[in-house]
Amino acid sequence: MKHLKLFEAFQNTEELKEDLSHLFIQFEEDGWNVKVNYNQIVPDRNDWTGNLQSTKVRNVWGGEFIDYHKDVVMSQGQKSWRPKDAIIVTISKVNYIKELTNESIEDHWKQIDQKINSRIPTIKNRAEKLDLELYGVHGKWFHSGQASHPDFELEPHYKWDILIDSISFAFH
Repeated sequence: MKHLKLFEAFQNTEELKEDLSHLFIQFEEDGWNVKVNYNQIVPDRNDWTGNLQSTKVRNVWGGEFIDYHKDVVMSQGQKSWRPKDAIIVTISKVNYIKELTNESIEDHWKQIDQKINSRIPTIKNRAEKLDLELYGVHGKWFHSGQASHPDFELEPHYKWDILIDSISFAFH
């Protein structure tokens, strides 16, 4: 009996993952990769300060958070944080920027954030039908050098900078 309940719970979580990924079909149509995972978040944080990795995240919408893992510093001075269970939908996409400057990156993020913010009401409403609440959305980015490998020579973005954008939606 215990195994049957475990199997039923597993099936339900897979259904929920599939239902959640359906909320992001428009992003997939725009070339984004969509992944759904169960994880924990640390609410009210926007950086990993105190760890080897101290990258800040861009708060796109809602509450600030970072992804929890065992190396996250959970207290600093008088402050302490507690992880919270969440379902994280991560969308990621490789983008090419001709001239990488602070201004070009900010313009790039502004465009991404506008698209995301325009879709937030729909995502929130559909998530509520799944008994989930959208806590927040944050963005991370990774610069991967230039598209200067010979494989890129015939591409229009040859010698452009490669920026990988990763946007996380946290539901609870």
